[in-house]
Amino acid sequence: MVILHHTRPGYAETHLHLLLEEVTADSGYCSEKNLLYLKRNEISSYIKLQDHEKRKTRAYSEDISKYYNMRTGIFEDEQFYICHDGRELRHLRTESKEQDGYTQTFEVYGCADCSGCEHKARCLYKYDAEKEPKRTKS
Repeated sequence: MVILHHTRPGYAETHLHLLLEEVTADSGYCSEKNLLYLKRNEISSYIKLQDHEKRKTRAYSEDISKYYNMRTGIFEDEQFYICHDGRELRHLRTESKEQDGYTQTFEVYGCADCSGCEHKARCLYKYDAEKEPKRTKS
């Protein structure tokens, strides 16, 4: 984990598996990189998610633009999301971002056609109907 790398470089990679069986930490240590490291080294973790407090709000559960508030479906072994208007968001591409030697992978889903959707302004980030009338969800 980050704190071990900063205090004793190289020590964590060679000795951590001998020292730790489980870790408890606050949400500041909840990153995909840290969680994968703990899983790879078979270390149990009790780490609060970064968005734990946000998940308890009404705004979080009512945000129709977020995948976690959409229904899902499966067609021919491919998962897709169903938006608030009942349209399908299919897998478009996989994107990668590298930072500090760690590659994070994102799956991008999008709707083929959002035209005529009455929820478009709430669904699309910074959507302006006058500037981008044909913009769709991705």
